[in-house]
Amino acid sequence: MAIPRVLCFETDDWLGPYLQERLEDLGVACFPESLAAESLPHTAGVEVVCGELHSRVDAAVLDRLPDLKLVAARTTGYDQIDLEACRSRGLAVCYVPGEAQATAVAEGTFALILALCHHLHRAWDRTRHGDYAFHDLLGMDLEEKTLGVVGLGTIGRRVARLGRGFGMEVLVSRRQPDEALARKMGFRHVSLEELLRASHVVTLHCPLTPETRHLINHWALRTMRQGALLINTARGAVVDTGALVEALESGHLGGAGLDVYEGEDLPHDPTGLPPEERKLVELHHRLLALDNVVLTPHMSFYTSEARHNIADTTVGNIRAFYAGERQNRLV
Repeated sequence: MAIPRVLCFETDDWLGPYLQERLEDLGVACFPESLAAESLPHTAGVEVVCGELHSRVDAAVLDRLPDLKLVAARTTGYDQIDLEACRSRGLAVCYVPGEAQATAVAEGTFALILALCHHLHRAWDRTRHGDYAFHDLLGMDLEEKTLGVVGLGTIGRRVARLGRGFGMEVLVSRRQPDEALARKMGFRHVSLEELLRASHVVTLHCPLTPETRHLINHWALRTMRQGALLINTARGAVVDTGALVEALESGHLGGAGLDVYEGEDLPHDPTGLPPEERKLVELHHRLLALDNVVLTPHMSFYTSEARHNIADTTVGNIRAFYAGERQNRLV
């Protein structure tokens, strides 16, 4: 049996066969585990590795793959990949543009917003235990409120459009304002500080870079209006978790909807972890204890439509590479 040239990680019972069928001529092996140097099943002859958020591609992995040519990420964000290590080895790296999952993530963002505004998580928990009291679950209308969108890529634009559909004023903070787009879509470009001060709901849609790590820090959270909601469906480390927990526990923030968070791949039990990781797990436990927080497991992208889009884009990226074409390339 020929050694597979393509190794796909973080696959399930649907995705594995889907990729194998469409890349059959290349030889594909699929694994439910994430990619790690110590878990590589074999190394010789592997030309492509393909994974999601938890498949970290670093020097240790690359050193074990002497024949590697392409890293094909099935994600829009790519902070799990050491681009410099790939570049120095002459490897190609491709990703999935936000368009593939923009509708899913934008709708998932509003699912979190609506859950918090109407206390759906608290109401569901009560009702399932036979408690139908609701007088302490007073909600908030979105119409005529202000939505602050941080980052305006494909997903951010979908969120801004949905916000306008709910009758909200939409403010946007981004590095390069586009006034023509603002007029067309009906939002206003403002500074991050103005957005934080004015918005009833702040939602994050920027990539994780050295500049955006802990963008939402103590200062940003103190700047947000009393009782505002914070939504993060981007990357966990855009928010300083310790600062967020303090803002929630103090009552300054009205709530948080988090589909992503720092250290989301850490175990629930912090025993034996290094100090920094143990601290993150303990902060997660404090978040879980709050009734004004909705946490989901990095699944806002996970719809049938987006899953097909992501898989098909990944197949297209790999095919393009072997055809000598540059498609959705980072390196």
